[in-house]
Amino acid sequence: MPNDLQDFSRKVRETLQINLLYGKAERLDKINYQLSENGTTVAVNKANYLAVAQAVQERRIIVMQDVPPGSVAAYDNGGDILHVDFNQVKTDRDQSAVVHECTHALLDLMKAVNFTLLTSEVAAFLSQTIYLKNMGQPLPKDDNDTEYNRIFIEADLLAQKWGLYGGNGATLNRPDFQTLRTTIQKVYLQFGSEERINGIGVK
Repeated sequence: MPNDLQDFSRKVRETLQINLLYGKAERLDKINYQLSENGTTVAVNKANYLAVAQAVQERRIIVMQDVPPGSVAAYDNGGDILHVDFNQVKTDRDQSAVVHECTHALLDLMKAVNFTLLTSEVAAFLSQTIYLKNMGQPLPKDDNDTEYNRIFIEADLLAQKWGLYGGNGATLNRPDFQTLRTTIQKVYLQFGSEERINGIGVK
């Protein structure tokens, strides 16, 4: 195949991966902040989300369509596997759940070696909230789970306080996101307060 056709084919594959994971690349423009914990700082931004898409294209991160019951997506740090049932991704809210899991993949790819599991969830819920609000969508709400709803309320308050809806690149340290972290812990009871992410780093 001539080089120009190879380049075109590669660009098509890249675009398909981005569209599947995020909707369209420009939807990521306003997700731009840094999270810092235990001496490690990771940029959560468009460039690093696109790096996740690139890792998917290169099969460094494997995509499988089996997902846990009731879920649209999940990420396995140890196996570098992104589980997404693309047949279920029909709305912006569904797409935001994929962004949530891609945030876990981003932290894995960027080697957030000192991050705790709870802080990984802070990043995932914060990005999901920014994605939804910038799409003009309401925050997820479960009529039977007020604690879960509170996570998105706190993520929204944090994003407003730090101007994150404008994608200003602010750096958040643990005291800055502690309220959101504590709110998440009330739902994710299986996570120890200082339990670190296992299997960090994509091969």
